[in-house]
Amino acid sequence: MRPTCCRGYLLIGFALPFTFIPVSIAALAGVERHEAGLASGLINTAQQIGGAVGVAVTSSISISHFNHLIQSGVSYPVGLHLGDAMGVLADCRRCARRPHRDADADSARRISSVEEVTVAA
Repeated sequence: MRPTCCRGYLLIGFALPFTFIPVSIAALAGVERHEAGLASGLINTAQQIGGAVGVAVTSSISISHFNHLIQSGVSYPVGLHLGDAMGVLADCRRCARRPHRDADADSARRISSVEEVTVAA
């Protein structure tokens, strides 16, 4: 492992517990005790699938851009670096474009629609 990568790996290893644990606590906060196992399994599944899809999209963009650069005559190390940068930038753009909805308002709409269906039945 090159020393330049070591700092990034250490940062990720140190930061991951500070992201996964609060998300799990927040997701399980309103769950009843007998449904905690189900909710935990759903959280874990969503994290695994989300990570797999994210890696697939990032690597597809990275390899596609890398192949384009290599065909354009760019050297292998530069193409690899720029291909990886393009994949990361695409991820950043995707996250920045995500619409931020008010979670409480969204939950209230879902609850009211369920109540309307229940009353109508």
